[in-house]
Amino acid sequence: MKELLIALVSVVFISGLLFASNVDADGGQWKLLTPRMILRTNVTAGGISFVNSSIGVSNTDAHPVNVSLIPQGDIKDIITLEEINFTLQPNETKWINFSVEIKKPGTYNGMVIVSFEREGAIPSGLASEIIIIANENKSQTISDMISKEKLFLVFSLTFIILTIIIAKTRRQNKR
Repeated sequence: MKELLIALVSVVFISGLLFASNVDADGGQWKLLTPRMILRTNVTAGGISFVNSSIGVSNTDAHPVNVSLIPQGDIKDIITLEEINFTLQPNETKWINFSVEIKKPGTYNGMVIVSFEREGAIPSGLASEIIIIANENKSQTISDMISKEKLFLVFSLTFIILTIIIAKTRRQNKR
């Protein structure tokens, strides 16, 4: 029974992290301005694509708050955050830029846990869910396009020459 209660409390806590976008704890109010984002990119086989965006956090409290960002999930080892630890002053909003390095097509699911701590308050956290959809880039190279253009040109010229030969043959047969 005790294990079931712990599991239920854990699920409620994690659900709160995933779906909440602000925290009001002990009189402090902190907001996550980007609770969920879906980013798209194209990646060429053997190449690298970078996805850039930012996470917004805000302190609407009357006291400074220390903020920490912790990547999780598929993006944990491929995300570069501009800052991971900083202090937000009262009524300050900050955008933290990030870049995710994508090396192969696929869907990447992750999150950045944003932890808020201030003296005299219970530490709180929110999560910014990040989903990246990387499609395979099937763009043609210049050599592919030249080859296709040459092939089209050869077929076109062959058709024109055959048409001329057939027309001349018919004229000669009518005489």
